[in-house]
Amino acid sequence: MKKNSESKPRKKYLRNSRMRKLDLKCLQTNRFGVVSSTDATFPGHAITLASAIQQLNQAGADLKRVCPQTAYGEVIIELPARCKLKLVVPATDQGSLDVARNPEHPVDAVTHEDQTSKDSDQVELSNHREPSLPIAESSLAEAQKIAECASKISMAAVDVGNQLVDQAEASSLTLEDAVAKLAESPDEKVSRNSYGRSGGQAQTIRYSALGERTLGGNHIVAADALSTDTYSLAGCHLIQGGRNGGYILEGNSQDPEWIRLSHLQLGEIEVVDDKDTREMELLGYALTSSHTVDIDVCLAEKIRSKRRWLKPLAIHNRSEIIARTRDRLDLLEED
Repeated sequence: MKKNSESKPRKKYLRNSRMRKLDLKCLQTNRFGVVSSTDATFPGHAITLASAIQQLNQAGADLKRVCPQTAYGEVIIELPARCKLKLVVPATDQGSLDVARNPEHPVDAVTHEDQTSKDSDQVELSNHREPSLPIAESSLAEAQKIAECASKISMAAVDVGNQLVDQAEASSLTLEDAVAKLAESPDEKVSRNSYGRSGGQAQTIRYSALGERTLGGNHIVAADALSTDTYSLAGCHLIQGGRNGGYILEGNSQDPEWIRLSHLQLGEIEVVDDKDTREMELLGYALTSSHTVDIDVCLAEKIRSKRRWLKPLAIHNRSEIIARTRDRLDLLEED
């Protein structure tokens, strides 16, 4: 009896959890009852994002700990209408030495030859150099210079990513077009991230007084790009791939097309496509029957991650593969 009586609140809690769902409309109109609340207190200065999230998670977890099983509840948070996040470069005393020497070019690379020349002229320069800034000021100036340089690089790289999005929306984007456009970027990874983010909600990124750029915007673009260049491979053996249900090709070393493909230096060359395509089904039969494959492929790349693979376009010896598979099945039935 005691066990049954103790389980009743739990059953009611689970029943309520299925009935009560916290949605956007509920939050906008304040249609909820408050069980308990607590404060996440932050210092008056900026803190890291990880620290803020940790404090919010801790406060939310404490509220959950004291929520009785007789009530179903979710943790919500009340925030100001705008919460500003910044990507910053910290000032360091070590970096201040560079900007004190040359305020226009902090963090210059110093070669061995340059260092020899500078050592020989050190006494002369010290007599004519303007008074150095205090370390605290020069280190801050150096950090600001780095940040400004990074801002300009980021803006230009995001521009390339957004131009790639425009190009993909206007027409089918080929891998060759994508590679050519990304070559214009001062930071290819940023451009790729910008393209990969294009399908999400729009987010404005501000670069101090330099301007602003937009990520996202609910664009509908393909995540992958295919090459217009194709490869007609003959006599390939198959090995089960390591991911995505693909197959690794082992080509004929005398095949000119295989040699041309090998120049791309892809490492293990994996053929991947949707599992339900006829080509992938035939490749599975070829693997099972240990039959070679004559196949046309093109190169595919996920633009955001730069991961590459081969996409099957056509299998030329499909009748041979099917016949070989049928013979294998007949042998199994006879056994």
